[in-house]
Amino acid sequence: MTSYEFMVPSEAELVEFFGAGPVERAADDGYWCYEAASDRMRLRFSFDRQERSVQTEVNVAEDPLVTVSHELATRLRISGDELQCEFEGSDCRTVLTIRRAQGYSVVWSSLRTA
Repeated sequence: MTSYEFMVPSEAELVEFFGAGPVERAADDGYWCYEAASDRMRLRFSFDRQERSVQTEVNVAEDPLVTVSHELATRLRISGDELQCEFEGSDCRTVLTIRRAQGYSVVWSSLRTA
C-alpha cells in the first residue's frame, strides 16, 4: 500500500454494517454516505476515497450535536459490530471507531507520534 491509498470495505460490507444502502453516492468521485439511527440519535457517516477524508455527523432528534471531519485516511475496516478507520499524518495517528451494538457510538482519538 502506498501512502496515497485509502483502503475501504466493499459496498456490500458497508450496507450490512449500516443496515441500508448509501443515502448519497458518487462512485466516480469516490464518495459514499450512509445513515444509521437508533431511538436517541442519528449518525451520518461519509467518506471520499480520492480525498482520503471521512466525516461523522451525530444528531439527537433533529438537532445537530457534533460533526467531525478528518483527512489522511489510510484504512477503513469492519470487524463484527465495529467499524474502524485509521488516519496517518507525519506527526500523528488518529482512529475513528463506530460501534453498532446498543445503538451507534462514535469515538475519535488522536495521538502525536513525533
